[in-house]
Amino acid sequence: MAGLIEVQKTRQEYIQELAKVQDKVYQMGLRAEAAVRRALQALMENDHELATRVMHEDDEIDDM
Repeated sequence: MAGLIEVQKTRQEYIQELAKVQDKVYQMGLRAEAAVRRALQALMENDHELATRVMHEDDEIDDM
């Protein structure tokens, strides 16, 4: 019986951790999508300041 409880506990922990990973990947995707939009805007408008901000924000996304 104790083994079954351990398996259930481990499974619940796995599901919780998986949900956290899924949320983080989703948040990273949203930020990456917005960064692509701003990068295209910077390119089309020849906006070096915006391009620099996008590059710095990309580092933040990488660190997530």
